[in-house]
Amino acid sequence: MTSLPTTTTAWRLQTRGSPATELKLDKDVPIPELKPGQALVAIEQAGINPVDWKIASVLPGIVQNLPRTMGSDFVGRVLSVKAPTASAPDDAFLPEVGQKVYGMVHAASFRGRQGSLCEHTVVPIEGLAPLPPNRLSSEQAAGLGVVGLTAVRMESFAKKGDRVLLLGASTGIGVLLAAMLKSPLVGVSHLVATASGQKIGELRERGHIDEFVDYRKEKNVEDVLKERYAAASPAAFDVILDCVGSSATQMRCAEFLKKGGTYFNTGASSIEADNLFWSVIAFLKNAIQTNILPVWLGGASGVIQGGPLLSRRQDWDRLNSFIEGGYLDPKTDSAFSYNEASKAYERLMTGRAFGKVVVKVKEDVE
Repeated sequence: MTSLPTTTTAWRLQTRGSPATELKLDKDVPIPELKPGQALVAIEQAGINPVDWKIASVLPGIVQNLPRTMGSDFVGRVLSVKAPTASAPDDAFLPEVGQKVYGMVHAASFRGRQGSLCEHTVVPIEGLAPLPPNRLSSEQAAGLGVVGLTAVRMESFAKKGDRVLLLGASTGIGVLLAAMLKSPLVGVSHLVATASGQKIGELRERGHIDEFVDYRKEKNVEDVLKERYAAASPAAFDVILDCVGSSATQMRCAEFLKKGGTYFNTGASSIEADNLFWSVIAFLKNAIQTNILPVWLGGASGVIQGGPLLSRRQDWDRLNSFIEGGYLDPKTDSAFSYNEASKAYERLMTGRAFGKVVVKVKEDVE
């Protein structure tokens, strides 16, 4: 019987700041002992997300429990499992040793200092899902956890026949969400999306989106939306799904959202790496105005939804139903070697990535 590793290499954030400059490769990180309901996974490839660098750059080091391993998404193989002590539901997923899985380590899980930019990680079983065979490459699956579960939560607000506005169609979430919305599992009738330039051409080739609004060409996107899809017209939207965090659109959503319609926001793209302090201040100001203040004090009108990312078994199962049906084709923007983890974050922090940024922990995995 092969003995299990007790230490691992890991890219760890040492101090608060940009992962592009503050990451260090630690070659002797102890692997914590498994607790009930946890699994030890050998990472093959890891995916990184904007939330990773935003938390790393903004939150104080004492809150982040530094040093900690960065990265949140991954694909790999199970080396060991410790079953939950409580009785599990009949449909609960209990991974087997040797099984290929994909999953995520929640970006805000600081206490255990675990992440995915490492050779081995300990993950709660609820953060794992079996990878359906012969549907996705390891590279595609590596970046699927956070964006996949987020997209599943967002598509749940739409139903067959709805007219939907998707803000940020070229984001990692947006690419998946467009495919989900137009699949037979959801079946929205009309999908309008915001994107820009060359990305519109690539998204059009994917065939999910019916109309585009180029936010770089239009002087005022909200004016265009009001003109084309006025709330009192049949063209108005039943649901608006925001992958960007556009406070301007959220403030004016009642002008093109049907009465009683839903606006769901999951984005924080207004936080910019090269203007961190003031962009965080602006983000907090906009969040208060759009989500807390009543309309009579200048708040947004409409049914506003949001909240933390969930990692429930039914959400993983729903995500796998899209994969097994052949409805998802996750896009990879770029893939970096394990030694280039800092460069991967440099690419992500430009804000120009189209699809996911992936790090190949093991180079010989397809």
